[in-house]
Amino acid sequence: MIFLRTLTACILAALCTANASAENRVHRCSSDMATGILKNAQTGRWEEGAFQLVEFTIAGALDAASFEMKLTHPASDTTLECNQLPRTNSIGCQTSLVESGIGNTFMLDLDSSRFILVYTGVFSFLLGDETSILYAGTCDT
Repeated sequence: MIFLRTLTACILAALCTANASAENRVHRCSSDMATGILKNAQTGRWEEGAFQLVEFTIAGALDAASFEMKLTHPASDTTLECNQLPRTNSIGCQTSLVESGIGNTFMLDLDSSRFILVYTGVFSFLLGDETSILYAGTCDT
């Protein structure tokens, strides 16, 4: 009986430790491509733009059904709400439009480690002059 209690306690401790470490794991990502749209300050016209490649980190439990993920990018730190995507081994994340006014979206395929990260203002092209950028690359998953 004591053996079973000890074994159960060890298994529970191992599961809790594994779960906690997965939630806190930091993944490094780097973009291979960066493109977007920006408003030319001189002409007032919208143009396609090439943007600097970036490296950033994500922290979260990538194997959970839904979770919060912290994305640390050179321009800002963002918290995204994430979910496993149905019928894929991928996650999809987005910011709360109500809170931020920015429609950041991050998608990661866990099999290939490829991602797409989109930074855009909700009304960037429609009403404002905010730049919208799309990054694509890989993460160490």
